Amino acid sequence: MNSMREYRAYGLHVYSAVPLPFDPSPSPEAASEPDVRVRIGTVPPTLPVGADRTVQGRVWQARPGAFLSQ
Repeated sequence: MNSMREYRAYGLHVYSAVPLPFDPSPSPEAASEPDVRVRIGTVPPTLPVGADRTVQGRVWQARPGAFLSQ
């Protein structure tokens, strides 16, 4: 698995397994949980169905803690 890189972008603390078009830089919140994690893995065609406040647009679905885009 790729090592995680740490970024600050648009006020967000980001950990990413994929190189992003930002300068990697440790943030003051380095010890805190990141706002966003970008990981490599299998992507489902849709988010699992449930009573969990899933909302969707034409090419995306979201719910607390999850975002899926085509």
